[in-house]
Amino acid sequence: LHAQDLRAQRSAAQLSLSSRLQLTLYQYKTCPFCSKVRAFLDFHALPYQVVEVNPVRRAEIKFSSYRKVPILLAQEGESLQQLNDSSVIISALKTYLVSGQPLEDIVTYYPPMKAVNDQGKEVTEFCNKYWLMLDEKEAQRMYGGKEARTEEMKWR
Repeated sequence: LHAQDLRAQRSAAQLSLSSRLQLTLYQYKTCPFCSKVRAFLDFHALPYQVVEVNPVRRAEIKFSSYRKVPILLAQEGESLQQLNDSSVIISALKTYLVSGQPLEDIVTYYPPMKAVNDQGKEVTEFCNKYWLMLDEKEAQRMYGGKEARTEEMKWR
């Protein structure tokens, strides 16, 4: 019964946090990375709008220098954050739901880094994208042990 009470309190806190976010997902319907983000949003009952991006012209994402999908725009109060890469989107939102930190701060934990790949093309990679950015107390409450945290990182 005590465990159920704790889960209910956590769910109520997550619902309160999620109601402060307005989310817009830019996607291709058949994109597996977009499907991964939609599954996360649906699982956590986070309301969001979908903008279907034309895969040829991509006019819907002309506002962004990031040219891939998914892109998630997250409005929290006056702050508008653009999240790129499915793993970054999921990690940042889960960190937000668990920690309650402002999304504006959380986004800084996943900095983009430009690099040149083996074909000589410039690519963007994101630091920490497989990790939730939690303090020790939050991590212990969330995972219980290091094995669970490593397992989640593997699947993300």
